[in-house]
Amino acid sequence: MADVYEKMKEMGITLPVPPPKGGVYTPVMEFGDHLLYCSGCGNDIGDGKHLLGKVGRDLTLEQGQQAAYNCMLNLLPVEIEMLVEYDD
Repeated sequence: MADVYEKMKEMGITLPVPPPKGGVYTPVMEFGDHLLYCSGCGNDIGDGKHLLGKVGRDLTLEQGQQAAYNCMLNLLPVEIEMLVEYDD
């Protein structure tokens, strides 16, 4: 099986550092055996290109796709951090 981290490296994908935990906010919660609920991860990946608005009104389709991509980049390290803690 291919190593996902090697594949991401080949694709030029770098994950941002997960935000610090704070207050009562929980970025990832586990429900059942195979479901994670994630929240609070916006599209700001620290590059100063925070996209805000609605596709078709404020953002182009391409900007909306980039915002969704950035959200996923922010979600992955948070989920990985949670799974590593769970695995310990």
